[in-house]
Amino acid sequence: MASETMIYLTGPLRTLSELNRIPVPASPPWKLSSRSTWTPVNHGTLARTILEESRSLGLRPGEHRWQTNESETDLFGCVDFGRKTGIDLPRGLNLSIGVRHSNEGRYAVTLVFGAQVLVCENGLITGEKRLSHKHTSGLDIAGMVREGLAAYIDSAKEVGRLVRRLKGIKLTETTADHVLVEAGRRQVLAWSHLGKVEGQWREPEHAVFKARTAWSLYNAFTAVIRERSPPQQFRALRSISELFEPKSLRGLTR
Repeated sequence: MASETMIYLTGPLRTLSELNRIPVPASPPWKLSSRSTWTPVNHGTLARTILEESRSLGLRPGEHRWQTNESETDLFGCVDFGRKTGIDLPRGLNLSIGVRHSNEGRYAVTLVFGAQVLVCENGLITGEKRLSHKHTSGLDIAGMVREGLAAYIDSAKEVGRLVRRLKGIKLTETTADHVLVEAGRRQVLAWSHLGKVEGQWREPEHAVFKARTAWSLYNAFTAVIRERSPPQQFRALRSISELFEPKSLRGLTR
């Protein structure tokens, strides 16, 4: 079985030591005043803090992967966790988080909550928490990360509930077609990519997804989404989670 993470990073990976050595900008591109309190966050410091704080909260970080954009101003990462006592997860899932951060103002420090699907290379997103809207002097990175991870632990039971709910929704071919059309309307993926999703739905790569349920269709989407760049994956996974919310699916499965 493959054991990839929620956010699939296909480009060159960076070690923590390499992240530490990436220089942070002296000022943001938009800085107009010398009095600005904007302060960059070192990628290595952020990544290491996430690992350290997760251990202190009883999570067990395993594989962690990090990637930057070409200019090295943006960080994308993913951390997979071992099973945590007290959190009931269906078989074949482990907790995972995606990380997004930009020293160029594109993103606040953000943790995206979800799980990895162990039988394949797909992911599951259940929520997102922006940890800081501004980089200011005196920013408590450890406290900020601890708050985000604590929120993740509190909401982790949503992972199991979501998967069980999706597995319990039977889909006809007509209903699946309705979901695919709605995904195109919402621009979850380009229309040209929805044919690939349909292919994954009709002929799943893994036997576990042959059941005609919302969970199988969800994984057909994520199998295609993981082929995109990290920023595109973050946007698409958030959109697909909204598409499979109870209210949305009820309107499509009547």
